[in-house]
Amino acid sequence: SGASKYELKNRSFETPAALYKAGMTVAIMTDNSVIPTAQLPICAGLAVRSGLPEMEALKAITINAAKITQIDNRVGSIEKGKDADLVIWTQNPVRDIECEVMYTIINGEVVYNKDIDQKFGF
Repeated sequence: SGASKYELKNRSFETPAALYKAGMTVAIMTDNSVIPTAQLPICAGLAVRSGLPEMEALKAITINAAKITQIDNRVGSIEKGKDADLVIWTQNPVRDIECEVMYTIINGEVVYNKDIDQKFGF
């Protein structure tokens, strides 16, 4: 196998769907030194392609991850009183690989606006 690490030896994007079907709370993450976190929607999309329902894939990279790490009181969903860190996409990032980030909002402040920032090469 071409796996670079032992824990990747039997990896499969079918695993999230199998765990979900078994009643488990599923989170999907990347190994940031190998796959940047910006690629997280692609990993979720691969899990959808392998049988995980699309809404469950979105939950796996948002609220489920927050619940598993016990920080869902602050992050993971859009609710009053939670941290307001959001990314607004041109399309569904789990389904549409060619989507682009339109806005990034951190603590309620727009820190990236595609229409403005691309003019300056960001």
